[in-house]
Amino acid sequence: YGATLDHTTAGLNGETSAAAVALQNDPALAKDLLWAAGCGGDINIVGMCLKQLDWKPDNSRWFSLLEQPLRLWRANPHRKFRDFDRSVYPEIFRMILDHGASPNLVGRYGYRIAHSLAACGVVWGEPIMTEIERVTFAEILCDYNADLNVIDELLQSTPLGWAVRWGKIELAHLYLERGADPTLAGDEWATPLAWAEKKDHTDIADLIKRYL
Repeated sequence: YGATLDHTTAGLNGETSAAAVALQNDPALAKDLLWAAGCGGDINIVGMCLKQLDWKPDNSRWFSLLEQPLRLWRANPHRKFRDFDRSVYPEIFRMILDHGASPNLVGRYGYRIAHSLAACGVVWGEPIMTEIERVTFAEILCDYNADLNVIDELLQSTPLGWAVRWGKIELAHLYLERGADPTLAGDEWATPLAWAEKKDHTDIADLIKRYL
């Protein structure tokens, strides 16, 4: 009946043609459309939008865009059809970093993407991110020189501390291998080893001790 998709719906549902028309009519939609396509997992739309953005690496607007692929939106419990190529999400994450977004942007309370990688991946109590996927995202982040020796304001912990706090041994191992300081924290109670002992993650405690 002549109805048209709005740009957000086009991005979320991978309607490439509708997204291209929307972007051509209004290039200012690039940020919002990229946000939606990052959720929806459409590489083509992401590529079109990135061509319209020339922000500096430390522009804070990049932060929320980098977060979207980590949400694996199409794998969320509310989605009726969840069978798709999940590898598009790490690729979109890489595309945004490759376009110039800094891997060290600071979010609320001083946390970085390297911190949030440890805590994301669960929706409505259901795990939606595999540990292999988590490590894949982290490897990409480290390849773009993410600083792993930074402390957030809430937990007074490094990304390694967060990985330990949430029991992510594969992520903790990667961070240690990529140069994370195994003792760094904003307070004694927030060191990686303190978190491992507090949460009874004995396997991660043993891992950390090998790097002391």
